[in-house]
Amino acid sequence: LSGKHGEPRSSTVKKWAAAYGKTESQLRGDIPLDGLSLLPENSYPITKDRNQIPVFGKSMGGLPDRVFTDEGRPVNGHDEYADAYSSDESAFVVRVDGNSMFPKYEQGQYALVEPNTVPTVGDDVIFRCSKGEVMIKRLINTKGLYEFVSYNNNETLRFEKEEIVWMYYVAHPIPSKKIKSRI
Repeated sequence: LSGKHGEPRSSTVKKWAAAYGKTESQLRGDIPLDGLSLLPENSYPITKDRNQIPVFGKSMGGLPDRVFTDEGRPVNGHDEYADAYSSDESAFVVRVDGNSMFPKYEQGQYALVEPNTVPTVGDDVIFRCSKGEVMIKRLINTKGLYEFVSYNNNETLRFEKEEIVWMYYVAHPIPSKKIKSRI
């Protein structure tokens, strides 16, 4: 993909230009791209189209079991969607219930979950513990125990690895105004 100095080869730029109906000058940055991003070396262009990402239940302790299967898949129908973008085809949105993650996640706001992104230390995650609670927290340790914290207190939650049924990466908050009804 790359030519000199990390720039895409001319043949690659020509293919991208043809595929996206743009000129080579637009792709090289001489002319605005109108929603098309040229990513760094070994990447591909992404169009920033909006998606309709399904909204399921809520999170933060006390989430009814009927919203997620034991494997962590959202179940049952949904009549709302988020007008937002995610490159994860399995992405879904959950409603935040509680204020332990304030100010980043406010009560009644929503969070974008991307199950195909592997969470690492420092990421926000949604997880289900073996007692059935589903929570959004910041992952701070994965060695020996899983450790999680909230944004607005210093309490650290510690779980043995076998106590976590599933865990997914939380990309970012979604404001309530981005939630739309299918009806």
